[in-house]
Amino acid sequence: LRPTGPSWAELSEDLERMAVLRAIVPGLFSPSRDALRLFGDDTPETVRVVFWRDSAVWCPYCMKVQLFLEESNISYRVEWVNMQSYGDKRPEFLRISPAGFLPVCEIDGEVVRDSDRILKVLKRLGLARQGYDIMPDTGSLLLGEAEAAIDLVYQLQGSWMSWLRSPVSDAAGRAAVESRLDAVEDVLARRPEGPFVLGKFSIVECHLAGILERVAASSAYFKGFFVRSTPSDRSAGQRWPMIQQWFSALEARPAFRSLCGDFFTHSHDLPPQLGTCAPNGKGAACAEYIDGLPGCGAWLLPLPAEDPFETLPLPLGLVEQDDGAAASE
Repeated sequence: LRPTGPSWAELSEDLERMAVLRAIVPGLFSPSRDALRLFGDDTPETVRVVFWRDSAVWCPYCMKVQLFLEESNISYRVEWVNMQSYGDKRPEFLRISPAGFLPVCEIDGEVVRDSDRILKVLKRLGLARQGYDIMPDTGSLLLGEAEAAIDLVYQLQGSWMSWLRSPVSDAAGRAAVESRLDAVEDVLARRPEGPFVLGKFSIVECHLAGILERVAASSAYFKGFFVRSTPSDRSAGQRWPMIQQWFSALEARPAFRSLCGDFFTHSHDLPPQLGTCAPNGKGAACAEYIDGLPGCGAWLLPLPAEDPFETLPLPLGLVEQDDGAAASE
C-alpha cells in the first residue's frame, strides 16, 4: 500500500513550525506538559498559586479553575494528580486533601478546596492582572446575571448526566436537556453583541465550557443527539444559533484550545468517571465513526475536510498578544 499521509520529513518540519509558533504565541501551551505559567513580570519566586489538577486532563472542574487562571492572567504552578477512576493519589496530595477530591489550590500557602470556592478566593485576593478581571464585582448587576447563568449551567449538567446514565425514559431525558439548552440559547440571545453570556468572556464561560463540550460529545456518541450543527445533522444550528456562535468564539481563544477535548476523548473518559453511560441505539453510526471501526469510513487518509459528526475548530492562527502574554516551562 502506498502511504497517503505526510512523510517523516514533513512531520519534522511541522514540529519545528509548532516550536516557532509556541515562541510567538505564548498562549499556546500544553496542559499535560507545562508545569509553570508566568504572566507579565512574574518570576518563579513570586508565584502565589499552586494548582493541583488531574494528570489526564479529564476533570471539568479542574478545567474551570485553569481556564479562570489563564484568562485572568494569574501565574501559577501545576501539580499533577491521578483521578480515582484511573490511578492512586500522590501521598503529598492526600496530606493536604485527605478526601482526594480535585481540584485543589494552595494560595499564599492556604489550602483551598472546591472549584467554586477557589475562584472566589482568587477574586477576593485580587490576583487577576489589571485588565484581565473576568469576575464581576460584588454588588454589581453583572454579578447577578453571572450567578443566574452559572445556576443554569448546573441545571444543564444535572439534566445531561441523568439522561446520559439512564437506559430508560429516553424521550423525557432528551426533552429535559433540550429545555436547558433552550434556556442557554435565550441567555446568550439577551446580549446580541455577544458572543459570550455577559457579552465578553467572563467567569460564566469558565463554568459552561467544560460542561457544554462534554454534553456535545457524549450526547452525540451515546444518544445520537447533536448540540452542534454538523453535516449529518443541521438542526442544532437552526435551533441554537447563539450556542454555535459561542462555541466558535470560545475555540478562537488559546486558553480554551489548550484545555479542550474532543469527541473521542470525552466519549471514553466519561464512563470510568460516571460508572456507566447508557447508549439508546441512535448514536451507533456516530460512535462507530468516532472509534474508527472497520467499514465506517473513518480514520482513513487523506482525512476529509469536514467531519460528518464532530464540528472541528478552525486552525488557531497567530493571535495578537499584549503585555499580559504568558510564559511556560
